[in-house]
Amino acid sequence: MLNQPVKRLADQQSFVFSQHSLQDYADCPRRFWLRYLEQLAWPAPPVEPLEEYERHRLLGEQFHRLAQQALVGLDLALLEKVAGSDPLLYTWWNNFVQLYPSLNVGQVKKVEFALSLPIRQYRLFARFDFIQMKTDPLRWIIWDWKTGEKVPKVIHLSQRWQTRVYRYVLVEAGKNIFGTESPRPQDVEMIYWFAGAPEKSVHLPYSQEQFEKDRQDILQLIDWIEQDDVFPPTTEEKRCRFCVYRSLCDRGLAGNFLDWEEDEEESQTLSFDFDQVAEIHF
Repeated sequence: MLNQPVKRLADQQSFVFSQHSLQDYADCPRRFWLRYLEQLAWPAPPVEPLEEYERHRLLGEQFHRLAQQALVGLDLALLEKVAGSDPLLYTWWNNFVQLYPSLNVGQVKKVEFALSLPIRQYRLFARFDFIQMKTDPLRWIIWDWKTGEKVPKVIHLSQRWQTRVYRYVLVEAGKNIFGTESPRPQDVEMIYWFAGAPEKSVHLPYSQEQFEKDRQDILQLIDWIEQDDVFPPTTEEKRCRFCVYRSLCDRGLAGNFLDWEEDEEESQTLSFDFDQVAEIHF
């Protein structure tokens, strides 16, 4: 299969970029090709033991639903009963309840909010767990819930495409969505909140300089993808431990669940309805 003619981005009638697709290409062009251009099913588990990974992943999805329901106004006592179905989920929920009062304030609150904007002939998509706008002083806060066992380093999170895409899209699309109080880069902050270790949550402010760099780097990465007719596998084979395509490249066994970071293979469960996306047209 790997010796077949390589499909290119030009073969796609339309393509929607996201933090996941950009990160996949940055990590391994071959993975981008297999996932988004060949659209292959995943032939291998991302980590071992698989049972523990699946349990943790499903609990993470359940926590995100509970947080969403809390933020749209459902009764916390009722949601607590659902959270009590599993000890780990209950721990995450109790930590969230401690945070909840600070989330339930602000002039703008957007829960599970999706934005899409044009970039070249493509679109750039972002789905946010929670966006909060406060005044005096004006602050736009992007909250992202993380339920992984491992807390990434700050430098790692600041360089991830999730951070760069989310802050960029909020600023670029926000002026058309939120009007006169639309977010400026210097008013934006992204917070990664770790459900199992809230004291280790990471705050990442933004700036005009970083905004301009993000735009330039996103366009450059898209240029590279358009021009790529090889899509070689990564030379950093440690990345292959958590790649579901590693067997196609003869890249060894799955990594251990305890070393897995939540966003390594998050895109395999990514689903969204584009009819519910706020699209910006320039």
